[in-house]
Amino acid sequence: MKILPVQHNFDINGKFQKGNETLIKQNFLKFSNNCANLVQPVAFTGISMKYLKAKAYLKYSANKIDGIDNTDIYKFNLNKLNGIQDGIKVFQGLNMKEIAFISRSVSEICTNRGCYNKCLHCYAKAQKPLTQAQDTISKMSWEDFNLLTNGYKELNERLGFRITGSKIKNIDKNKNRYTTAFHDADCINISMTDKNGEEHDFIEIANKISDSFGISPIFDTAGWTPKNKILQKRAEKYAKYFSSPENYDKLLEVNISVNPFHALYARSVAEKRMGNFEQSEKFKNLYTDRMANAIFTFTPMLKQNKLSILFRAFDNEPKIENFKGFQEDDLKELGKDILNKLKEYYKADLHGEQKYIKNKKQASACITKVRKEFSDIRTITLSGRGIDIFGKDNVHYINQQEKINEFNEILHNANDVSFINTSKFTGIIDSNGKYYLTTYWSSYPTELKLNFINKNKQTAPIHPSLQEDLIITKSLINQKVGCL
Repeated sequence: MKILPVQHNFDINGKFQKGNETLIKQNFLKFSNNCANLVQPVAFTGISMKYLKAKAYLKYSANKIDGIDNTDIYKFNLNKLNGIQDGIKVFQGLNMKEIAFISRSVSEICTNRGCYNKCLHCYAKAQKPLTQAQDTISKMSWEDFNLLTNGYKELNERLGFRITGSKIKNIDKNKNRYTTAFHDADCINISMTDKNGEEHDFIEIANKISDSFGISPIFDTAGWTPKNKILQKRAEKYAKYFSSPENYDKLLEVNISVNPFHALYARSVAEKRMGNFEQSEKFKNLYTDRMANAIFTFTPMLKQNKLSILFRAFDNEPKIENFKGFQEDDLKELGKDILNKLKEYYKADLHGEQKYIKNKKQASACITKVRKEFSDIRTITLSGRGIDIFGKDNVHYINQQEKINEFNEILHNANDVSFINTSKFTGIIDSNGKYYLTTYWSSYPTELKLNFINKNKQTAPIHPSLQEDLIITKSLINQKVGCL
């Protein structure tokens, strides 16, 4: 559709001419109705002049770049587009350059903060959740979460495309964009409660993220105690829901973290070092039971090839004394124990309820898939809590410092926001709306904050290695970007 010239009050470039403001608005609304097929009409009352100018520019630009990929917000002149967000509460106080910066880098939405697993290698140094108090929060409020997701839906409708885009631009140009509903929490524990006391679980949270951001989230878990009936029932519900054809695309995948660093197995290692072999075996069994149960419960996702097992340990080399018990060979032994217990789960299911396994062929196929996942050992390097626990006298600490220096140097030399497109910086929306970037080696505060109801409440510190003296300023974010 061709855009017709606007008569009397603003030109084809969206530049307003002098005239009566009421008449300008009337003519603009006529113009908007003629161009309704290009972008969504205005959806709020009290139209501002900034909005009208931005809308005119957007319509002109949408026509001008017809036939090329216009889902990249940075293809637009964001100064001219500023105002398109007017009236969307969550973006109040932010201009379009700042909103674009968040939208194109965000990966983690902290619906819940804190974790009970106490894994020794946790890069986020996750602690148990803070106690909810008048001035502190450990969860995003359901009302703030709706402000965020509804705000993005509204902005996308006004733009006519998703501002988040469909790909994450970093060193790997073809890497799929991902989102999570956490930074330092286990998804099995994630839920939110609204002001009326109604609980909203991961299904509703994931659906809202997928709908508003256009990027299906990941479900990460380190398992749960099988005796916890609430969590067990919750996991079974998730497995059934996300494996059904109509919901298949609402979740990117389920990741189950299997490693020797979980607190249960770490206790087993500690007891063994002290010669308490019976206690060591007890804690090892608690851990392997936990993981076999988690894999069994998510068998529907395994069948759909949407289950990934994060099988991680230290390299067998170098021989570092306090790494013993946490290396590849130790993980292989854990894997054998978990597989044997999983076989027992499948055998019992086949001869019992047949919830997941209807015949021996199905059981064999599932075991083959898990064995393949277990063959892919991902050796880790340390950051966050790992450095605190295992010390600095090893190659991991040296590597961490080199990485931090590398990313700090990128930011020191940054003249604009192009660094988010060329490096592994991803964004975190904290539970109070404050925005951070992380590289998984180091984290960086920004001067940006979404307009949440709880924006003045405190949250737990962001890790790893928050570089508090290296703040990403609004001035840097507002350097010239966009091209039309």
